[in-house]
Amino acid sequence: MKILICDDDKEIIDKCKGILRSFSKRVSTSIQIIEYGKGDILLEDEEEWIDSVSVMYLDIELGDINGIELAKKIRDRGYNGDIIFLTVSKDYVFDSFEVKPLNYVLKNDMESEKFFNLFREVYVNSEKTNDKNLILKQGKNQVVMKLNDINYFEANRKKIIVSYSNSKSKEFYSTMGEIEGKLPTNKFIRIHKSYIISLEKLTTFDNKEVILNGDIKLPFGRKYKGQFKEKFFQFINKGALEIS
Repeated sequence: MKILICDDDKEIIDKCKGILRSFSKRVSTSIQIIEYGKGDILLEDEEEWIDSVSVMYLDIELGDINGIELAKKIRDRGYNGDIIFLTVSKDYVFDSFEVKPLNYVLKNDMESEKFFNLFREVYVNSEKTNDKNLILKQGKNQVVMKLNDINYFEANRKKIIVSYSNSKSKEFYSTMGEIEGKLPTNKFIRIHKSYIISLEKLTTFDNKEVILNGDIKLPFGRKYKGQFKEKFFQFINKGALEIS
């Protein structure tokens, strides 16, 4: 499991690293930790974490940028993993809801059972994600993709375009029927003859289109609307999606 820590206090980073390594032994897993002392450098190194980090531990009061503002930029770049804020005060807690953090931890409470339970939750989620992959053929190669990274599939003549992560895409020779048969029906649904979407990426919808990740707009096909609404309400009733 890959972990990122960003704090402008090296002593806090080292303390957090030591505690996380002790936690990893308690759940019998190996971890890789990358660290940053500045938010702007973290953003410059996007390729280091965007698709591989399971959880970020972010200092709320960084020297060069507020940690909540940093988290907003990270989310805007497509990071869907967990974020846990490290703080010396509870003052910023309510300001952090917009970026959907997993939780926050006081820095003097990092050796607590709460901190371990958060780590264990991330670990369990990471293990589940690693078991849920889609294998597709790209030329002579087999490409493994994490289902949680996928936004949608689009049929384009004899090819399928899969949109994933931060506006990235890949092309495959396949059919929508073949793709549909490989996907878990509780998380993916066909909304158009040319589109299958991830319900986990759904932001809003109306009678004409759906919006994924806040800005990806895809059209509804008339024959798919009834099936979509039924599947959507099954999805939210299981607690997989929160609606405010």
